[in-house]
Amino acid sequence: MGIAVYILYVVAALMAAGLLAKKTDRKILSFILIFWLFAQPVLNTVLLIHTPGLGFDFQPNRILLIALLLYMFFVGMLGLGAQSRSGAIRRPPFEKYIYIYLMLIFASLVFNFSYIRAQTVATVPLEILTFVLLYLVAKKYVTESVFEAIISAIILMAVVSAVIALVQIGIDSSFLKTGDPRRAFGNVVRSSATFQAEYELGYFQILAIMVAMVRFKGSLWRYPLIALFAASLFVTFHRLDILILLVCLSTYGLISGKGGQKIASLVAMIFIIILVVLSYLALESVIGNTAFVKERVKEDTVSGRLEQYKVIIQSLPDFPFGMGDYTSKAYYDLMNKNQMMETIYAGTADWTRRPYQVHNGYLEVGALYGGVAMVIYMLLLFSMLGYFKKRVSMGFPYSIVPFYAVFIWVLSNISNPVSAMRMYFVLLMAMLCGSFLAIQRYPAVMEIKDQRSTTSPSI
Repeated sequence: MGIAVYILYVVAALMAAGLLAKKTDRKILSFILIFWLFAQPVLNTVLLIHTPGLGFDFQPNRILLIALLLYMFFVGMLGLGAQSRSGAIRRPPFEKYIYIYLMLIFASLVFNFSYIRAQTVATVPLEILTFVLLYLVAKKYVTESVFEAIISAIILMAVVSAVIALVQIGIDSSFLKTGDPRRAFGNVVRSSATFQAEYELGYFQILAIMVAMVRFKGSLWRYPLIALFAASLFVTFHRLDILILLVCLSTYGLISGKGGQKIASLVAMIFIIILVVLSYLALESVIGNTAFVKERVKEDTVSGRLEQYKVIIQSLPDFPFGMGDYTSKAYYDLMNKNQMMETIYAGTADWTRRPYQVHNGYLEVGALYGGVAMVIYMLLLFSMLGYFKKRVSMGFPYSIVPFYAVFIWVLSNISNPVSAMRMYFVLLMAMLCGSFLAIQRYPAVMEIKDQRSTTSPSI
């Protein structure tokens, strides 16, 4: 796939971000957030800005960090601080865990400094600072119109990603591909759209489905869009993502419904589980000898992961500050001792062996940064989940968006390493959570209304 196609995609993202930002009362902030949302997957891979000799690259997340710092600086200089709002929002209890987690990771990096790459010591704290700054900027400066633009951007990004994913599965598997091709079964390659991995596409499309559930409630567009997003999710052939989607859809009525709706949702949830089990049994009996069933449905990845989890849990007392990163000698020796290594092509004529990553976000934190950091990380996630669950309101349907963003993060960490704060979905979640806290201060926004903010334009 020629580089020109990726450049055209970024140009289109630039134009779309400009058009959406133009409709808001904070145009510069809106453009920064929305352009990152559209273009990050491509700018982070194919069009990454390399800086030979400087020891680092201009990754889009680092550019985002710089842009947000400059935004806060100039807004402060011009005296255009957060717009006055009615009502004060109490500091969420989960915020303290973010700062404690940052300090524990820093302590781990200092302790393991001699055994890990210098790059890790520099980049990991910056990743968390980007997460914190994005959350704080959104919390302080996002307005109703900016939030609406972000929601529109999510829907547009999901539509584009779905189309690209379906083209990848049906026409050209390399179309706008940014990551290495990963085989699903037989000769079929997983779709990932512009994301680096198929599971990243899955998380985003699940969130987009939940956004569409409320954005297009009562509209004819609701179910065609949900079907399109779900189709793109299924061609990732990622089983955990499909299970997360089922959990999110089956709990939607329980979270946002009333009385009879909750009962109906519970019945629907049970029905979905039964339907999935019956479908599996039917599929197994009809195409039980096909590559799809042998290599995807019947593939046993659970046993190996459970064995790995056991090894990591047993090693936690030996490494109170963790092992630093996946390239450390301690982690290599631990995985090598337990025969948890993979052979990969090293880019030359040689092959090399490397340890498997921990396929569990919670245990990944424990392995890299220690048991205490793992506990704080879990407290952070579940504190956020509880906080946003309590704020789901039928008066403001978008209140389910931050809840489900956190919920997807919590569920995805069960079987995938999604603890890194640099990940696209994690940063998007920080943006949405901060934005929701910002617009809670506008009482009018917490009711179903058609009118838009009338505040004076600012940057």
